[in-house]
Amino acid sequence: MIDVRGALIEDDRVLLVRERSTGRWASPGGFAEIGLSAAENVQKEFLEEACVKVVATNLYSMRHRAKGPFNPDPRDFL
Repeated sequence: MIDVRGALIEDDRVLLVRERSTGRWASPGGFAEIGLSAAENVQKEFLEEACVKVVATNLYSMRHRAKGPFNPDPRDFL
């Protein structure tokens, strides 16, 4: 399972959306769809969650969750 997140920063402001599941503010993103690139998935999430059309230009970070201090999840790849 792969999750994507994006950052839209304009005039020293950052776009955040409220997560339905927790009520907390977060960067737009969600689970990636098979067949779409990382950029295409981020663009899709911005449109779905914030009604904003963006063009993803840079990849800033990638993290393999199973390699960090997280509880094991059978959906993670090793």
